[in-house]
Amino acid sequence: MINEYRDLLDSGECVVKEWRPMVLHSVDWTPYLGHDWTVEWANKFDAKRLKELGNRICQLPDSHALHSRVGKLYKDRKAMIDGDKPVDWGMAETLAYATLVDDGKRVRITGQDTGRGTFFHRHAVLHNQGDGSTYVPLANIHNKQGPFEIYDSVLSEAAVVAFEYGYATAEPGGLTVWEAQFGDFGNGAKL
Repeated sequence: MINEYRDLLDSGECVVKEWRPMVLHSVDWTPYLGHDWTVEWANKFDAKRLKELGNRICQLPDSHALHSRVGKLYKDRKAMIDGDKPVDWGMAETLAYATLVDDGKRVRITGQDTGRGTFFHRHAVLHNQGDGSTYVPLANIHNKQGPFEIYDSVLSEAAVVAFEYGYATAEPGGLTVWEAQFGDFGNGAKL
């Protein structure tokens, strides 16, 4: 039964009793099929535009009271954009995501503590120390950007990675990231 089921999946057959076509997602894999993967591709981004994006992701609402350590991190990020400090891992990652959403691409990240970042590097979700509200700079770059979604998941990593795998297969035009944390590298991540 397992082999028969796997053969159906491998041949692209429907394996559920009820099937509805997806209309809210791109689900078009043809741009990614049958290519020579050694072809040249656009791998540069305009430095002036990158600096503009960096400044945008460092602009926070005045009413959003940050924790002092997070405030320092964003002050340092502004210094990185101004050329006063070297760009660190967290800022480089944030800038990379900013270029994708600036181009209209969808970015979706899930996992335990992804809003802050497993190693305290991301801080993509900023928590207001006054009223508990949140602000996501990468979701607020400009009105025509692609969506930036970031979700902290429950400890059930196997369920989360399965959902995100399914999401990625239905939305090939964006970046879907599942971020494992600590012990997950040695257990659930082996799935």
